[in-house]
Amino acid sequence: MENKQISKILKFTSSVMELHGENAFKTRGYSIASYKIDQLTDPLVDLSAEEIAQIDGLGKSMSTKIREIIDTGELQALQELLDKTPAGVLQMMELKGIGPKKIRVVWTELHIEDIDSLEKACLNDELSKLKGFGAKTQQTILDAIAYKKANSGLLLYAEAEVVANELINLLSDHFEARVSTTGELRRKCEIVKEVALLIGTEESATISKFLSSLDNVSYIADKSGPLTWRGFLKEPYAELTIRFCSEANYINQLLIQSASIDHLNYTKEQTPFIELLKKETFGKEEDAYQALNLPYIAPELREGIFEFELAEQNKLPNLIQTEDIKGIIHCHSTYSDGAHSLEEMATHCKESGFEYLGITDHSKTAVYASGLKEDDIKRQHEEIDRLNEKLAPFKIFKGIESDILGDGSLDYADDVLNSFDFIIGSVHANIKMGKEQATERMIRAINNPYTTMIGHLTARVLLQRPGFPVDYDKVIEACVNNEVILELNAHPSRLDLDWRWLRLALTKGMITSINPDAHRKEGYDDIYYGTQIGRKAGLEASQCLNTKSLEEITAYFENRKQKALARA
Repeated sequence: MENKQISKILKFTSSVMELHGENAFKTRGYSIASYKIDQLTDPLVDLSAEEIAQIDGLGKSMSTKIREIIDTGELQALQELLDKTPAGVLQMMELKGIGPKKIRVVWTELHIEDIDSLEKACLNDELSKLKGFGAKTQQTILDAIAYKKANSGLLLYAEAEVVANELINLLSDHFEARVSTTGELRRKCEIVKEVALLIGTEESATISKFLSSLDNVSYIADKSGPLTWRGFLKEPYAELTIRFCSEANYINQLLIQSASIDHLNYTKEQTPFIELLKKETFGKEEDAYQALNLPYIAPELREGIFEFELAEQNKLPNLIQTEDIKGIIHCHSTYSDGAHSLEEMATHCKESGFEYLGITDHSKTAVYASGLKEDDIKRQHEEIDRLNEKLAPFKIFKGIESDILGDGSLDYADDVLNSFDFIIGSVHANIKMGKEQATERMIRAINNPYTTMIGHLTARVLLQRPGFPVDYDKVIEACVNNEVILELNAHPSRLDLDWRWLRLALTKGMITSINPDAHRKEGYDDIYYGTQIGRKAGLEASQCLNTKSLEEITAYFENRKQKALARA
């Protein structure tokens, strides 16, 4: 039982208690405990209730509940509440824009117990008449329902990859067969509908029987056939599609099952690629492209959007690799809402083989994240100076994730902004602006001479909320004109800037920076997901800021700062 799981259970308990109108003090206690545990660096699993009680913010009463979760995997107090809660009401709690208090009103006053009934009530204009709701809240709920339905059953790439790798390893342990991911998963799409595998084997019946026997898997017979096994993983839920082919036809099927329809319909000398793959047998994927007199096209690029145009001109990008990243930019420490101290974040970064760390704790407007006030900044910069002496030649750069305010300004005075080596401007609040206003806000921040880069441009959270709308052409143009970087936020729930718009930005001459937005040491690993999405956009190492060496990025920041001073 990891701390993250314990924290999640306590947070959910707080929400369900609020739903049932439980004592506000007790409800808040669970919420506070969840937050405290999320910030801990040491695991709770080996601690006694007495030892847990000594941790600041937990106490004796909460420590026994935490120990109960660790020992049993559940919390009786939560289960008792869940037993009194309709399943549909719990599903309503997953909607963005309507918290437990409002759901309680809908449930108790309108007797609505499922999402479909909630949607119908909104369409009938019933919610707007409730106290504390109004037409705007009603529309927000309708939008949240539409977004949830549109994304039902989908998986983040990071989630799907874990499931796929476990299946591949399991199959490889039991059978001599060639196995690979296919479809959206192999193309490294940020969201996938299913975990799809291709198996080259003569034992399809035996493997199908093996898959159907797994405890955590359900087989769907009426959707399956001799060459296709379909079912789903129970926990975590994921749709599974396993296709079989002969070993001799493996490469052809791998190409057919991996590429988009547009990619397969590419036509050379009146012959579509898909027809070539049906007529000729290839031993390697490279051979199939060679038959078209084209260089090899990596799976990530096989969307049928821009790859063939580049291939025909022999201008396919030399795609970035995770190993190309020389340093970590955009992360948080215990100075704001991070789980590890600045020294722990820096030491882990150095020990992981990186040359530098750009620390960017939250700014003062982000009070919810313990954003840094001016005195905190001074104290942090003094610690950075000491650590740079201790960890040399490794270097910590002094950065900040400065909130972009509603009018587009950053939330420090110029003399404070000037104290940083670089500045990431990010939107964290007031994200429901219209497209025109949001674009003006963003462009004003980009025009600020102290802005080095923009963090997670649209603030989207995949499968949870869409990003706020901006005019991408205008934003990208402003970034190019001001030499401002648009971050590719590598957190698997963000992956923002979207790769499609990143492609446009790259063609305009802009560079990006693949940043993990890490709030703990382990968050550095998310760099991997950022590079996969960068590859989809055709990103090369030379187009990414943090592939620069320590010497190169030091010069870059110094030059950028001089230009800022000249403009300020």
